[in-house]
Amino acid sequence: EQMYLYCGHRHPLFTQPSKAITRAQVLSYKYAGLGYHSPNMERGRELNMTRHASAYDQEAIAHLILSGRYLGYLPDHYASSFIAEGLMRSIQEETFQYRCECSNHIWGVDTGSELFKSSKMISFDSSYKTKNCCS
Repeated sequence: EQMYLYCGHRHPLFTQPSKAITRAQVLSYKYAGLGYHSPNMERGRELNMTRHASAYDQEAIAHLILSGRYLGYLPDHYASSFIAEGLMRSIQEETFQYRCECSNHIWGVDTGSELFKSSKMISFDSSYKTKNCCS
């Protein structure tokens, strides 16, 4: 997934031209990040971003961004509908972005079981939860 840093339409950076926005400006605003170890957390640390709010899924990050009070990372495909509606925009795409190449992890499955080990393809019902590690 391609991840970018976004602001909501009520945020002061929303109306500024991209080229006029400095890294120092971006770092001066509140940042909402994921509250668990993830590429999102690592990228925030690399860029010296101070997390002011924590969330545990991209929907919650999107709500914080849409409030106009926080910047936050989202996958480009997830943010695209908000962008199309004029509710969100990306910030300094060259600097505040990262690419995540990972797959879904399946939680609640005993991967040590003989059934799991012997199956080449397993179909799970909706009672199993999946969690995307990229967000």
